[in-house]
Amino acid sequence: PEITIRTMESLTQSVASAIQSSDYARLSAIFSSQWQSLGQGEQRTLASHFIKTAIASPSFFPDAFRSPQIMTVITTTLNHLPPTVENAADNTLRQKIFDFKLNDEEDYSTAAR
Repeated sequence: PEITIRTMESLTQSVASAIQSSDYARLSAIFSSQWQSLGQGEQRTLASHFIKTAIASPSFFPDAFRSPQIMTVITTTLNHLPPTVENAADNTLRQKIFDFKLNDEEDYSTAAR
C-alpha cells in the first residue's frame, strides 16, 4: 500500500504540474499508459483530481479544448469519476466544453452530446 500511496501522490503532483504548464503530452501519457496500472478507485481519484485542478486553473481552458490529446484525457476522466466530484467540477467542465463547442467552434452537434 505504501508504494501505491507514493505513486498516487506522484501522479497527482504530475497532473497539477502539467496543468499549470499546459503540458498536454504529459497529461496524455499519465491518462493512457500510467493510468492502466492503477486500480479502479485510484483511477476515479486521479480523474477527479484532474478535473478539479483543470477547472481551478485560470489559464488551462479554453486553449486545452483545442488539443485532441486533452479532449481524449477529458473523455477518459469524465468516464471514470467517483459518484460525486467536489464543487460539481465535472458539471462545470461539461458546461465549459459545451460553451466552447458552441461559441468558438460553432459545432452544434458535438455540443449537444
